[in-house]
Amino acid sequence: MRLLIIDQNAESVSALCEALGTGHAAVVTGNWLEALSHLKAGCFEVALMNFDLSGFPGLKFVLSRLPELYPQICFIAYGQGAAVQQARRHGTVEVLPLPFTPEKLRQALAVRRPDLVLRPTARRTFRQP
Repeated sequence: MRLLIIDQNAESVSALCEALGTGHAAVVTGNWLEALSHLKAGCFEVALMNFDLSGFPGLKFVLSRLPELYPQICFIAYGQGAAVQQARRHGTVEVLPLPFTPEKLRQALAVRRPDLVLRPTARRTFRQP
């Protein structure tokens, strides 16, 4: 599976990669403008993003348009507190509240992209540090 992971926290990215298991090609960025550039240039099946609105004032608009602009990509946002509520209001991405388990991530992928199959690999719970 080809993944775009958008998260500034190295520990979070490591936990995501562990939850997903092996056999995937991932591009990791902590910068939303760089992420948009990767989306334009690359061909991804899944984009996993930390839904933190700080530092990018146009993020709400961008997220509302991503599935329309890139319908072939499964967008999954994760966060906690108010960020989760804001992401849910958009209704354009799957939202995982933190903490979540690898099984919850696999379930979210199965709902959005039933053609993608992930094998259980890790038992770790994914949470923000």
